[in-house]
Amino acid sequence: MKCFKLKLVAAALALGGMVSAANAADGSVHFTGEITETACNVTNGAGKIIPVALGKVAKTSLATVAAKSSSVPFTIDLDNCPDTNANIRFSGTADSVDKTLLAIDSTSVASGVAIEIDSDTGQKIAMYAPSTDFKLAPGKNKLKYQASYVATNSAVTAGSVVATSQFTIIYN
Repeated sequence: MKCFKLKLVAAALALGGMVSAANAADGSVHFTGEITETACNVTNGAGKIIPVALGKVAKTSLATVAAKSSSVPFTIDLDNCPDTNANIRFSGTADSVDKTLLAIDSTSVASGVAIEIDSDTGQKIAMYAPSTDFKLAPGKNKLKYQASYVATNSAVTAGSVVATSQFTIIYN
């Protein structure tokens, strides 16, 4: 009986070794990154809110879907930036017709329009998508963008427009 118990224990140990062999690692993951001294500080706009007045545009100039108003430039001023590459991502409520555009707020009287945000060279930056990478200089930086109205419906309604987007700077 004692011999049987020893054989049973030996078999259990052998099977236990096989189970761990079945769970052997196939590879590994090596994580890297960097902790920076500081992130950039936004220096323009009261409470970090940067006002951009898109102005008055006749609804007749937005009479067809995808018609676009003239662009209005705006700048995001940064200070205390690290010497690194980065990109920017704009977020907020995406337009229900064109998810790449910023929707106007429900407090707006106008309808059938959304806001497009572009780089200073006119490259569209879709909502929630990172921009093309850019180089941050150590210290102060001016990030230049432009915004415009875009018709998302051929029946644009006249009235006030309000829209709010947040932005995040992503350090690479």
